[in-house]
Amino acid sequence: MDPSAVTADRRERTATMLHHNHLPRLEDADVVEYDPAESRVELTDVATDLEPYFEVIDGTYSE
Repeated sequence: MDPSAVTADRRERTATMLHHNHLPRLEDADVVEYDPAESRVELTDVATDLEPYFEVIDGTYSE
């Protein structure tokens, strides 16, 4: 999707979902370290272990 085609409302809803739903769940699963007060997200070592799965989803996986 072209970023310029995304409405301000859509960006705001997406940011809200990330802040209140997705990022806390990823933190609970130890995939990220999330500090909402500083708007900081860092990947953990667990995220690195998940890379092959993201490649499969993205269609870039090769054996």
